[in-house]
Amino acid sequence: MSSIDQRLWKRIKRVSENLRREDAVLVVSHHDADGITACAIIVNLLKEMGKDVEFKILRQLDSVTIDSINSTDRTIVFTDMGSGQLSLLRERGLKNFYIIDHHPPEMDYKNQVNPHQYGYDGGIEISGAGVAYLVAKSLGNESMAHLAIIGAVGDMQDSDGKLHSLNRIILNDGVRNKLIKVKNDLRLFGRQSRPIQYMLAYSSDPFLPGLTGNPNACIEFIKNLGISPKREDNSWKSYVDLTFDERKKLATALYIHLLDCNVPEFII
Repeated sequence: MSSIDQRLWKRIKRVSENLRREDAVLVVSHHDADGITACAIIVNLLKEMGKDVEFKILRQLDSVTIDSINSTDRTIVFTDMGSGQLSLLRERGLKNFYIIDHHPPEMDYKNQVNPHQYGYDGGIEISGAGVAYLVAKSLGNESMAHLAIIGAVGDMQDSDGKLHSLNRIILNDGVRNKLIKVKNDLRLFGRQSRPIQYMLAYSSDPFLPGLTGNPNACIEFIKNLGISPKREDNSWKSYVDLTFDERKKLATALYIHLLDCNVPEFII
């Protein structure tokens, strides 16, 4: 783990060993992609260790939601939340709890793992799911790197098309353990779930001049490349239905189209 600040790794190891001693646990996490994957990592980790685990997903931590979980006899583990509400957690009387988070912390706490405290930017270098993965890794479990990467992407930490720092270390773990494959491709939503023309028409990041908001223009754009937008059964193709050469042709055409429309290259 030489690429990770050794002070952070030491904290992770210590908190993880404390967590290993708990028997009945309630995992409380944030209601978004990062929070849900962080929750999944810790729940699966604890179940594999033979612990009695329940979980709860919350939109926010406030006095009402904290009081609703404070009645449990279980040890509470907060994932992707908690660091910014430490004073409120103490004010509401919580005692035995853990925090696994990547948001800026209010203060230090003995059973808190937060890379911000060791110079990492939780907005771009690691997600809540990433921190949860490092906890699992410290206990010998590297089987959930793919969930951590889903959390990072869900938290828009690949906004420049790459993953950095701790996220990159986790990605490399996933590749090494054959959980993840890395390849260059279009970064557009709907590659599997939408017909190609709607994948293009609904694109807003980047905005595709003349195509975004115009499915018919997208169909013509696709046809002009010599690509049929329909399958043999006359249903619409999704991007994943295209051959490698067709995908390459579409990506190249979109790149040229954006340059012709004076879209800055750094956005493309």
